[in-house]
Amino acid sequence: MKFRKAKKEDIFKIVAMIADDELGMKREIFQNPLPDVYLKAFENIISDDNQELIVVEDDNLEIIGTLQLTFIQYLTYKPQFDVRKE
Repeated sequence: MKFRKAKKEDIFKIVAMIADDELGMKREIFQNPLPDVYLKAFENIISDDNQELIVVEDDNLEIIGTLQLTFIQYLTYKPQFDVRKE
């Protein structure tokens, strides 16, 4: 398996996987071509430094999974100094 950042050409397969379950069938609009809202969402994700959309490929480079990471600033993070040294 290989994990990599999603590309624009992966959007159709990602939406297909999300729509392929009981909840996704009710909530997603999976059609060809996909509605523009999916491309807009993808563009928003990749333009945000705190988001990563990842796909998982099998040995044949077939996308078999996806995940989205959201990096959240936590309250105690202080990059300007190391509290252990003060």
